[in-house]
Amino acid sequence: MPISDITRDEATWSKSAWVVIEALSKDSQSLKNNWCVPPEAARFLYLLTRISGALSIVEVGTSIGFSTLHMALGIAENLSESNDPSAIEKASLITIDASKERQDIAKNYFDKSGLLNLIQTETGPALDILANNQAQWQNKLDLAFIDARKDEYLQYAELLHSCLKPGGLLVADNTQSHREEMKPFIDRFMVEDRQAHSAHQRWESCELDTPNGLIIARKQSRHSGNRPILA
Repeated sequence: MPISDITRDEATWSKSAWVVIEALSKDSQSLKNNWCVPPEAARFLYLLTRISGALSIVEVGTSIGFSTLHMALGIAENLSESNDPSAIEKASLITIDASKERQDIAKNYFDKSGLLNLIQTETGPALDILANNQAQWQNKLDLAFIDARKDEYLQYAELLHSCLKPGGLLVADNTQSHREEMKPFIDRFMVEDRQAHSAHQRWESCELDTPNGLIIARKQSRHSGNRPILA
């Protein structure tokens, strides 16, 4: 389905997308085997996309596309409700994974969902892909989601910071289940950056008690003011 059809054929793609999502949600073994986010976290990503009105998203870690589908559906619904003529040009979800095999499985689900034309897959090392696109994506992303190599989270976040718009959101999975591996990332977001003077603070962040743990952070705007750092 062309992206332009999203704005006028909501009943078709919405039903198809939810059918695929529900089928995947019930296949807990497949989700576990492919390191997908649990259904609760995927639903959170869908709602966050809807609440924020996000149209432009980068995902680091496609797996078989479970989280991708939730965010793409959120983009499609945001697009269908938008009165902005330029929204259709901004709407996209770029998802990155090192495994072509898993991305091929994901593409099959994307096609069945009716959302394939909203989603662009990039295959290869995430750090290389992010670095190569950093200039092109500068200040263009509404949201970024990280669920890939845990020892590289901090590097992903550093590369994505310039890509996010001021006020853009970064979400990172597995902050409880892989806490030791992610310690540099967690320390930066939950300790160091929160203690920084507000003039130098790059992110506002909090950690959510989901099954695997999630950190959600907001990129500070240039003029954030002198607000107290909340515990």
